[in-house]
Amino acid sequence: MRKEYREIKSAAREQLETAHNPVIRGAVMAVDKVKSETQWTKAVREMKKYDAEFDLEELPFEAEEVFREFYCNYLAGNKDYLKLCSTGSASVL
Repeated sequence: MRKEYREIKSAAREQLETAHNPVIRGAVMAVDKVKSETQWTKAVREMKKYDAEFDLEELPFEAEEVFREFYCNYLAGNKDYLKLCSTGSASVL
């Protein structure tokens, strides 16, 4: 049953992709665009691999906090902290 379904689906997709009707071609292109993955969605998916609770809306606030911490340590001359942040895995922090 699954094999037949896949064959029917494949045949229908092939007919749609080779259609000469401009309306059908436009619809196929629109569906492909909607289903395509953007660079943003790829990046968010990768971030969620490292942090399951990652929230894109919180990113600017978290980035500001990280920058502030790093910059304050830079101004204070805390070379050990800077070295720890700049080398190896960030997960050791």
